[in-house]
Amino acid sequence: MRIRLFSFFGKQPKPRSFRHNPIYYDPQKEAMEERRLRVKKELGELTDEERQKLYRTELKGSFRENIPGGSSLLQAQLRKSRIRVVVIVTILILLLFFLTN
Repeated sequence: MRIRLFSFFGKQPKPRSFRHNPIYYDPQKEAMEERRLRVKKELGELTDEERQKLYRTELKGSFRENIPGGSSLLQAQLRKSRIRVVVIVTILILLLFFLTN
């Protein structure tokens, strides 16, 4: 049994990455279908099945945007946490400077 003492400081192996390549996904075809549904909606020629498809595409991602304080609240929290980190680091640097002098 060999113990590696310096493996923490040495070169670490990179973790294996996960790549999922969808087999039946065509982004151009999907975008074309969404555009076609929007045009049919404007003309008022949608079937029930197409209405459900359009409703699902409009619903994707709209929950976070429509809840009170959704993404704007997250942005504000991130901004506050960044400011807090900068203030703490500044205080630690000043404290270290005064202790060394």
